[in-house]
Amino acid sequence: QPVVAPVREGLANVSVEAEHAGEAVVDGSRLAVTAPVMMLRGDNWRVSGLVFCNSPSSGLFVCGSDNVVERCEAHHNKDTGILICTFPGTGREAWPARNQIRSCVSHDNCDDSQQNADGFGAKLSVGEGNRFYRCIAHHNIDDGFDLYSKSVLGPTGAVVLEECVAYENGHLVGGARHRLLERGSGFKLGGENQPVAHTAVNCIAFCNDHKGFSTNSNPSARLSSLTSWSNGPMPAWHNLLVERRANGAPTNVLINSVSGGRGCEGVPADLFVSTNTSIAPTLRPDGTINMHGLFVRRREVSKEESLLGATIGGNTRSRLMFIVPRLSGGGAERVIASLASALSRDHDVTLVTTVKDDGTSRYDLSDRARFVDLFQWGTRGRRAIDGPGGIIANGAQMVLGAGRNIRAAIDIVRREVSSRAAGEGGVSMDERSLFLRAEWLRGLKRALGIDCAVSFLNSANYLNALSHGGERCVVSVRSHIDGPFAPAECLTEDGRQRIAFACQEADKVVAVSHELAHVLTREFDLPEGRVCVIQNGIDVDAVATAAALPLEDKSLDERLAAAGFAFVSVGRLTRKKGTWHIVRAFSRVVERHPDALLVLLGRPGKGDQDVSGLVERAARELGIQNNVVVAGFLKNPHQVVSRCDACVMASLNEGFPNALIEAMALGLPVVSTDCSSGPREILAPATDPLAKTSQIDVSPFGILVPPCSGEELAGEPLQHEEQLLARAMLMLVEDEGLRESLSKAAAARARELSYERFLSSWEEAMHIV
Repeated sequence: QPVVAPVREGLANVSVEAEHAGEAVVDGSRLAVTAPVMMLRGDNWRVSGLVFCNSPSSGLFVCGSDNVVERCEAHHNKDTGILICTFPGTGREAWPARNQIRSCVSHDNCDDSQQNADGFGAKLSVGEGNRFYRCIAHHNIDDGFDLYSKSVLGPTGAVVLEECVAYENGHLVGGARHRLLERGSGFKLGGENQPVAHTAVNCIAFCNDHKGFSTNSNPSARLSSLTSWSNGPMPAWHNLLVERRANGAPTNVLINSVSGGRGCEGVPADLFVSTNTSIAPTLRPDGTINMHGLFVRRREVSKEESLLGATIGGNTRSRLMFIVPRLSGGGAERVIASLASALSRDHDVTLVTTVKDDGTSRYDLSDRARFVDLFQWGTRGRRAIDGPGGIIANGAQMVLGAGRNIRAAIDIVRREVSSRAAGEGGVSMDERSLFLRAEWLRGLKRALGIDCAVSFLNSANYLNALSHGGERCVVSVRSHIDGPFAPAECLTEDGRQRIAFACQEADKVVAVSHELAHVLTREFDLPEGRVCVIQNGIDVDAVATAAALPLEDKSLDERLAAAGFAFVSVGRLTRKKGTWHIVRAFSRVVERHPDALLVLLGRPGKGDQDVSGLVERAARELGIQNNVVVAGFLKNPHQVVSRCDACVMASLNEGFPNALIEAMALGLPVVSTDCSSGPREILAPATDPLAKTSQIDVSPFGILVPPCSGEELAGEPLQHEEQLLARAMLMLVEDEGLRESLSKAAAARARELSYERFLSSWEEAMHIV
């Protein structure tokens, strides 16, 4: 049966509120009668956070007065998603009045005839003072907002539409436009020549099948500060259609509005941040509409231009969250710190780390961004957050119950047998901890009103997806996921399920290379357009400035100055970096050039991935310990790299190695293994990234050699691939012409991988352009 909020004498301010907005679903798919799935017959009700769907009639039917409906969603109903209209048999004196529909979304409503279901309606028999505020209607089979009047009933009460958006109405998601049918307007403000002073102010209509704004024979509507774009077939008057007298003068009030898009001229190209109508507006947690730059005015215009239009989303300062396990250690951590710092100039930015701080030095983060250690914040009840924003109020309410995404993920990773299971078929302690952190993160997103959450690295991606709510979710995979030297979580069935879940749940998956994008799309059967490629960028001038600073380690400075030729390799001493292979190949260089030096920069790996002992043992057993300097981690490695003659990398697995690009920016010729993925796309970008070399390949911007075996050898004879690596290193030492040409080419290639391109691509992926 339908849910009915009854008429009760003397009862006021009754509230029906979802504990988690968007997750309390009133589903009418099994209704035994053709009726709305929920009816508000009483007055002074407040309904918040519910979803109304699959009704054989309307989703929510409001027929009382002074009710407030907010943060609700209506979809896939067979009539208007949210409708204000009198209950049958009620006299005019009791027509519904002064109802407030705020921050609601209605979409994909469609009747069996595919002609009559609207997003929102206040029509036929409504009283004065009804208002739609900050509502979004899209992909409804008929109109977005319908305020129709019938002559047999007479004029309705005036309705106010304020800061509302209607787009792609007249067809469903993926459906074709029906140009010959007169349906699919964004805003229909009347009907049958009935004079009603409906008001539409500060609203946007775009890409609707029929008309953007139509007074529909109503001679008394008031329209102000509207933006209407690419609605209906040409001519362009389908954007703003108002009633006119015989002399051509409008009978309605229409001021400060913009009509643009298909067939329109005269709108300045730079008026808006973006006119990319594939961008979908969304609701922020605070109920405001985020246009993600779409039709947001880039500049103020003069009154003479009369092109003010709507100002929804006029504040382009988005609320962004960046999520990473730690803010120390590797290239991914450095990239996310740099990206968060750069975007904090124009947006509200929070960076969250998800695992316990291990005490190692963190990369610098701009003072404009706030920092949250999720582990501290959640486990110790900490509510103070560093940086802008101070203390988040009501912290206890942020630890929320498991939502639908978390429950779905539990089902994915549940074990039948686990040594740490809480009972047979239960969830392990490790999983419990993970799901609890996802709940903390979800609460934090809501508390801060996050518009877009971006995560780097697989464990953070999983948490981002688990905690996905109304914000845009972007996950970034930073290492190649195939092969024996892929990250540990890629080597187990559960780990790959988690990666698959993150990629399938996210709104956008960012791969750091084309090769990796190909593998992700194929492996996880991702839809077209889900994955994009953003190769790491570099601020060449900033690297040069950092490199020019004096080197504080005077001993190392002296050794570099005394070396006949110095190679440098930058990267954590882990198995996938293959650093011991460099040491072994370098022994051949020392045989012919005893004054050569190899400098290794990077902290030891963790656990069984640490190869720092193997690196030192290989140098000692090969008798070149005096030619190898293990300098450890430096926050500014550019001071050392700039003092070397060439860079060498022997990685067995990568994503898109920053260290290689940074060395090239300083003019160092480079030798790299042709591993998956990244080095080929950096050094030979015109070639197929899936094609790998088996010999020494002198590419346009550096030398590629086949990856080494990964066998943990020390003083044993060199393997074939190590011999090729040694020969390539000797080529740079002994061929001055080759060295100079590759040095110039490397610097030029680094300029191509500009930080401006990188930042712009990320803004597009996050929908903050």
